[in-house]
Amino acid sequence: MAPAGHLYFARPAEVFVIYMKTAVIAGFILASPVVFFQFWRFILPAMTDRERTWTILFVPLSVALFLGGIGFSYFLVMPQSLHFLMAFGGENFTPLLSMESYLEFVLLMILPFGVMFNLPLLMMALALAGLVKEKTLKRGRKFVILAAFILAAVITPTPDILTQSLLALPAVFFYEISLHVIGIMEKAHHRKES
Repeated sequence: MAPAGHLYFARPAEVFVIYMKTAVIAGFILASPVVFFQFWRFILPAMTDRERTWTILFVPLSVALFLGGIGFSYFLVMPQSLHFLMAFGGENFTPLLSMESYLEFVLLMILPFGVMFNLPLLMMALALAGLVKEKTLKRGRKFVILAAFILAAVITPTPDILTQSLLALPAVFFYEISLHVIGIMEKAHHRKES
């Protein structure tokens, strides 16, 4: 609640419901490493040795990136977006945030960042499966940048360009990192074949 200050409730049970929703969401986020580990243990018998090796690397990294994206959004992006939106009304309007609308705003702000921070892993997995190549990805760079800004405009609950840029620019940054890593992986694969 720190970025918003005082929140209000309009229905008698709203505070209780919001506390329960918050507890469930926080519980899922905090339990996500255990959930992913149990999922991994479930599919482990069906995997080859190579798939197991990659999964051991990908699962903890995916969880760390997801939590990093949530932290980045919660501590940097969300307060800036909220400040911008609250100041947008000027002196003529007084914001009156309900607990429910604030929780919805927070979720719509932080979850896309958690997903977006996993973009490099997704692209690396596609490259390992042979579905994408570095050359193809480089040719589509301008379309990816355009798509990142369009997707950021659709996903973020705020109309300001700052919030949209704070989602799109990390996506472009992670895309470039993915290109670099995929290039290294392809060169290593070619050397191994030679």
